[in-house]
Amino acid sequence: MIQSIAEIIQHGDENGNYMQVRFRLPSGLEVIGLPTKNFYGGYWDLGPTWNYAVLTDAPFLMDTGRYGQGNKLVEMLEFSGVSVTDLEFILISHGHEDHDGGLSDILKLCSAKVSAH
Repeated sequence: MIQSIAEIIQHGDENGNYMQVRFRLPSGLEVIGLPTKNFYGGYWDLGPTWNYAVLTDAPFLMDTGRYGQGNKLVEMLEFSGVSVTDLEFILISHGHEDHDGGLSDILKLCSAKVSAH
């Protein structure tokens, strides 16, 4: 089932960082998964942080990765065909550094509004 709705746009590294996956849901909604690198290491290394571009009538980005990952996330968006300037808003799911750290870099490039949990 998942193969019918998921398409790998770009493979990432061996840990899944920087891969890009396009999900086309049966409802017609398109979501692009954009995992960015997390730098914890050791016991806390739980893999990448997943960020999502949700392509509705008002496209938005959910989460912005860890500090230092904002510009990489913008590159990934552009590679997948989404311009950061097209984003209507950015939704921060929660206040952990791996979900809100790239926000300032992204806001330098667009005028998206920000909503946060």
